[in-house]
Amino acid sequence: MRVSRMPVREAVKRLQVEGLVDITPHKEATVAAVTKEQIADVFLVRTVLEGLAAREATQRIEAKD
Repeated sequence: MRVSRMPVREAVKRLQVEGLVDITPHKEATVAAVTKEQIADVFLVRTVLEGLAAREATQRIEAKD
């Protein structure tokens, strides 16, 4: 993909810091396991944000849209 290894390495390290990736030194990076509670939290936040986005869109929509 013609991408230098350094930016990719830094991105994976950031994901590790955020707890989204587990890194095995000199081997691999894998997606970290998530709990049912974490998944429920994500869906709760998405539900609230989608409701907010819909409300904001309906307030800003114009006849031409």
